[in-house]
Parts: sequence; C-alpha cells; structure tokens
Amino acid sequence: MRILYTSDLHGRTDLYQEIIILSIQQKINAVVLGGDLFPKQGRFIDSLEIQMQFIEDLFCPFLIELKDRTGASIYCILGNDDWAATLPLLHRFESDRLVHLLDHQVFQLSDGWSITGYPYVPPTPFSPKDFEKRDLKNDSPIHTTDFPAVSRSGLIEKIDEVVYFSRQSSIEEDMILLPRIPNHQKAVYVIHAPPYDTALDRLGKGRSIGSKAIRHFINKEQPSITLHGHIHESPMVSGFYWQKIGETLSINPGQMGSRLSAVILDSMQPMETLSHTRYGNVQSHRAINSD
Repeated sequence: MRILYTSDLHGRTDLYQEIIILSIQQKINAVVLGGDLFPKQGRFIDSLEIQMQFIEDLFCPFLIELKDRTGASIYCILGNDDWAATLPLLHRFESDRLVHLLDHQVFQLSDGWSITGYPYVPPTPFSPKDFEKRDLKNDSPIHTTDFPAVSRSGLIEKIDEVVYFSRQSSIEEDMILLPRIPNHQKAVYVIHAPPYDTALDRLGKGRSIGSKAIRHFINKEQPSITLHGHIHESPMVSGFYWQKIGETLSINPGQMGSRLSAVILDSMQPMETLSHTRYGNVQSHRAINSD
C-alpha cells in the first residue's frame, strides 16, 4: 500500500492539484490530509462562509477527481485554522464515501494497517479556537488573542477563552481516550500538532512549541507511524522532516514555498521507502534519533 501524506494546504488549489498529479504518478492507494485544509483569507467575519464555499466549489470536486482518477481512499482531519462548523458538510461527503474523517475513528487500511486521528493543538495566538485545548491537565488557561472565537453553533462567536479552555478537557486527558490500535506495528496516528521538543515542532527561531502530551503518548504507546503538521517551517528550521521517537517514525512534511510538501511511503517498508517531494529520501535527509 502506497501512502501520500500532506498537511497545511490552507485552501491552495495549486497544491490540491499537485496531490492529484502526484497520486497518479506514484500509484497512490491512500491519501492522508493532516489538517488546516481550508482557506485562511478575506475578512475574519466572513471566514466561515469562505471555507464552506471552498468545500462546495473546490474541495468536493477535488475528492471526486482524485477518487475517479486514482481509486485512492482519502482520509483527513481538520486543524486549528479550519472551522468546526464545516464538519456537517464533510460528514455528508463521508456518507457518500468520498472521504473518511479520522477524528477519534479507526479505519482499516490494506495490508493489515489501521489509521485514526486527532485534530487539536495547544493554544495559539490565532483567533479560531474550535480545535485548540490546553496541552497538559494542569496547564492554566491564558489569553492568547484579542478575538478568540468558536463556530460549533454554525456562527463565528467570540468567547472568553480562559473560561472556555478551563471547561474543556486537555490534550493530555484526550490522549487517554484516543482509540488504540491493537497492532502497534501497523498503526498510523494522524495528529495535527507535532510532538514537543523534536525536529518536527520548531518555529523560525528554533523554539519548540509542540505538544508535550502527544510526545508522552508516542513515547508510551509506540505506534509504528505518526503523521503531523501545524508548524509549516519546522523541516527548514531543524533540517529534518522525520524523527524516530523510540520505535515510532514521526513525520512533519512542513508546507513552505510554491511547491507541495508531501511524503510518500510504502506500508510494507516505511523507513526504506520514505521520501519527501522537496527534500528527497531518507538517505539524502537525515533524521534525529531519540528515546
């Protein structure tokens, strides 16, 4: 089974078209999209409407064309810049078998592999808070932006984020409830936030801002593969788009520049076949090993 993984497309139609072309060329069986899929543009107050229109006009046709031209199954989670109010529309596409939404659901891939996902990230300086939570249970909720907002009612509504976060479970608590895939050697977890203090969570000045709870989950559970995104520049800053955490292969392809940043791997030999559309294969782009 050949897998293509990418994240943080932010509604860029050129990148979506590259996915189709690459999937045809590489004979891809499963396309996995790791969150932040829809546009982040225009007036903030119009951003939900813009995302809904993008889904109808561009994302749905993309799903249909990709499926028609490749036969690949498509799996996705949303990210912190995607509004949760788009989910009912996506569930409609899921019922039409165009896409599989991974959030807290396990799906069977071929070759005995299974896949599930989790969209939340620790608090950011950005306004949308639908997919943000405190990282650790004992973290104190803080103010991060002048206009924190959620959309689960179907409208963009301003919130008191300190109150909001204090009432939500933390990522640490969610990791306990995350579905477990019994065969760790054939388990793929798609988690928008990267693990803390790795090559996958570095901002422009090298600061780590990933999730400590997700790092702990990987250390403890040791799934075969975890796929991340969120920090676009991390591979350029750290020099690495993948890292071994114990026996787990963790990947953040990043998303910078005019070309698609994506990884391709074969489930039969993930490490041996792993390659990046911009940075090359494992041999040409070294990894950091950590316990």
